[in-house]
Amino acid sequence: MPNSNQNHKIFSHLSVLIVEDNLVAACSLKSTLTGLGAIVTHAETGKAAIELAKLKDFDFMILDHDLPDTTGPEIAKKVRQLDREREKRTPLILLTADLNEERKKRSLEAGINVILNKPLTSEGVHQIVGGCLDFGIQLHMNSCH
Repeated sequence: MPNSNQNHKIFSHLSVLIVEDNLVAACSLKSTLTGLGAIVTHAETGKAAIELAKLKDFDFMILDHDLPDTTGPEIAKKVRQLDREREKRTPLILLTADLNEERKKRSLEAGINVILNKPLTSEGVHQIVGGCLDFGIQLHMNSCH
Protein backbone atom coordinates (compact mmCIF):
# COMPACT_ATOMS: atom_id res chain seq x y z
CA MET A 1 0.00 0.00 0.00
CA PRO A 2 1.44 3.42 -0.93
CA ASN A 3 2.62 5.84 1.70
CA SER A 4 0.08 8.62 2.29
CA ASN A 5 2.85 11.15 1.58
CA GLN A 6 3.27 9.93 -2.01
CA ASN A 7 2.22 12.44 -4.61
CA HIS A 8 -0.55 11.77 -7.07
CA LYS A 9 1.55 11.44 -10.26
CA ILE A 10 -1.10 11.76 -12.96
CA PHE A 11 1.29 13.66 -15.28
CA SER A 12 4.19 11.22 -14.79
CA HIS A 13 4.85 10.71 -18.48
CA LEU A 14 4.07 14.22 -19.75
CA SER A 15 6.49 16.82 -21.02
CA VAL A 16 5.26 20.36 -20.39
CA LEU A 17 6.57 23.73 -21.57
CA ILE A 18 5.77 26.68 -19.32
CA VAL A 19 6.22 30.09 -20.97
CA GLU A 20 6.17 32.68 -18.20
CA ASP A 21 8.37 35.73 -17.60
CA ASN A 22 7.43 36.11 -13.92
CA LEU A 23 9.87 33.79 -12.15
CA VAL A 24 7.75 33.49 -8.99
CA ALA A 25 4.71 32.43 -11.03
CA ALA A 26 6.83 30.10 -13.16
CA CYS A 27 8.41 28.43 -10.12
CA SER A 28 5.03 27.98 -8.47
CA LEU A 29 3.51 26.42 -11.58
CA LYS A 30 6.58 24.26 -12.14
CA SER A 31 6.40 23.03 -8.55
CA THR A 32 2.72 22.14 -8.92
CA LEU A 33 3.24 20.26 -12.19
CA THR A 34 6.41 18.44 -11.10
CA GLY A 35 4.53 17.44 -7.95
CA LEU A 36 2.05 15.75 -10.29
CA GLY A 37 4.92 14.00 -12.05
CA ALA A 38 5.36 16.20 -15.14
CA ILE A 39 8.71 16.86 -16.76
CA VAL A 40 8.71 20.66 -16.98
CA THR A 41 10.75 22.97 -19.19
CA HIS A 42 10.56 26.73 -18.64
CA ALA A 43 11.02 29.59 -21.11
CA GLU A 44 10.90 33.26 -20.12
CA THR A 45 10.32 34.67 -23.62
CA GLY A 46 8.34 33.83 -26.72
CA LYS A 47 11.52 33.52 -28.75
CA ALA A 48 12.94 30.94 -26.34
CA ALA A 49 9.62 29.08 -26.33
CA ILE A 50 9.52 28.76 -30.11
CA GLU A 51 13.14 27.58 -30.23
CA LEU A 52 12.34 24.91 -27.61
CA ALA A 53 9.18 23.90 -29.47
CA LYS A 54 11.21 23.42 -32.66
CA LEU A 55 13.60 21.08 -30.81
CA LYS A 56 11.10 19.04 -28.81
CA ASP A 57 7.53 17.79 -28.97
CA PHE A 58 5.79 18.82 -25.76
CA ASP A 59 2.65 17.05 -24.56
CA PHE A 60 1.15 20.44 -23.71
CA MET A 61 2.17 24.06 -23.23
CA ILE A 62 1.12 26.67 -20.72
CA LEU A 63 1.56 30.19 -22.07
CA ASP A 64 1.44 33.51 -20.26
CA HIS A 65 -0.52 36.06 -22.27
CA ASP A 66 1.79 39.03 -21.78
CA LEU A 67 5.49 38.43 -22.33
CA PRO A 68 8.31 40.94 -22.85
CA ASP A 69 8.74 40.08 -26.55
CA THR A 70 5.31 38.80 -27.64
CA THR A 71 1.97 37.41 -26.48
CA GLY A 72 0.72 33.91 -25.77
CA PRO A 73 -1.60 33.98 -28.80
CA GLU A 74 1.32 34.91 -31.08
CA ILE A 75 3.28 31.93 -29.73
CA ALA A 76 0.18 29.78 -30.33
CA LYS A 77 0.12 30.76 -34.01
CA LYS A 78 3.74 29.65 -34.41
CA VAL A 79 3.16 26.42 -32.50
CA ARG A 80 0.19 25.66 -34.76
CA GLN A 81 2.51 26.07 -37.79
CA LEU A 82 4.91 23.56 -36.24
CA ASP A 83 1.97 21.26 -35.45
CA ARG A 84 0.90 21.26 -39.10
CA GLU A 85 4.43 20.24 -40.13
CA ARG A 86 4.43 17.47 -37.50
CA GLU A 87 0.84 16.43 -38.15
CA LYS A 88 -0.16 16.81 -34.51
CA ARG A 89 -2.06 19.27 -32.30
CA THR A 90 -0.40 20.38 -29.08
CA PRO A 91 -2.82 21.39 -26.32
CA LEU A 92 -2.22 25.08 -25.52
CA ILE A 93 -3.31 26.61 -22.23
CA LEU A 94 -3.24 30.37 -21.80
CA LEU A 95 -2.83 32.07 -18.43
CA THR A 96 -3.93 35.68 -18.08
CA ALA A 97 -4.65 38.12 -15.29
CA ASP A 98 -6.76 40.30 -17.56
CA LEU A 99 -9.36 38.37 -19.53
CA ASN A 100 -11.92 40.24 -21.61
CA GLU A 101 -14.05 39.15 -24.57
CA GLU A 102 -11.72 40.59 -27.23
CA ARG A 103 -8.65 38.95 -25.69
CA LYS A 104 -10.55 35.66 -25.39
CA LYS A 105 -11.66 35.82 -29.04
CA ARG A 106 -8.14 36.59 -30.34
CA SER A 107 -6.66 33.81 -28.19
CA LEU A 108 -9.11 31.16 -29.39
CA GLU A 109 -8.62 32.24 -33.02
CA ALA A 110 -4.85 31.86 -32.57
CA GLY A 111 -5.27 28.23 -31.49
CA ILE A 112 -5.44 28.42 -27.71
CA ASN A 113 -7.50 25.54 -26.29
CA VAL A 114 -8.04 26.57 -22.67
CA ILE A 115 -7.89 30.02 -21.06
CA LEU A 116 -7.35 30.23 -17.31
CA ASN A 117 -7.13 33.18 -14.97
CA LYS A 118 -4.01 33.91 -12.96
CA PRO A 119 -3.03 32.91 -10.42
CA LEU A 120 -3.55 29.26 -11.24
CA THR A 121 -5.64 27.53 -8.57
CA SER A 122 -6.29 23.87 -7.88
CA GLU A 123 -9.45 24.30 -9.98
CA GLY A 124 -7.23 25.49 -12.83
CA VAL A 125 -5.05 22.39 -12.49
CA HIS A 126 -8.22 20.28 -12.72
CA GLN A 127 -9.12 22.15 -15.93
CA ILE A 128 -5.67 21.29 -17.31
CA VAL A 129 -6.28 17.63 -16.45
CA GLY A 130 -9.67 17.81 -18.16
CA GLY A 131 -8.12 19.44 -21.20
CA CYS A 132 -5.51 16.68 -21.42
CA LEU A 133 -8.22 14.05 -21.26
CA ASP A 134 -10.18 15.88 -23.97
CA PHE A 135 -7.09 15.64 -26.18
CA GLY A 136 -6.75 11.93 -25.49
CA ILE A 137 -3.53 12.31 -23.52
CA GLN A 138 -3.08 9.26 -21.30
CA LEU A 139 -2.94 10.24 -17.63
CA HIS A 140 -2.01 7.94 -14.76
CA MET A 141 -5.40 8.19 -13.07
CA ASN A 142 -5.11 4.83 -11.33
CA SER A 143 -2.31 6.09 -9.07
CA CYS A 144 -4.57 7.93 -6.66
CA HIS A 145 -5.43 6.11 -3.45
